[in-house]
Amino acid sequence: VIVKEPWVEEDKYGRVKFAVIQTYGDTTHTLIENLNYKGLFLPGFEPPLFKDPLLPKLPSSKLSFIDHVVGNQPDLQMVPVAEWYQKNL
Repeated sequence: VIVKEPWVEEDKYGRVKFAVIQTYGDTTHTLIENLNYKGLFLPGFEPPLFKDPLLPKLPSSKLSFIDHVVGNQPDLQMVPVAEWYQKNL
């Protein structure tokens, strides 16, 4: 189900396209397409005005990518949800 039709946001660093879809239950996914965006994060994002003094004291997370995301399902509902994703995405 389309929750929000695709739209484009832009700033001086380029453009990004978004859309929001609903999958199972009340779960929604915001889809993001980078249209050659060169900014730090997304249009409108500004770096913090100050540095958190505790940040350098924290250990490195070593997180370089996200492998997968989990959406828990009731008993016997995993296969229909997986099939929905295979069919629709």
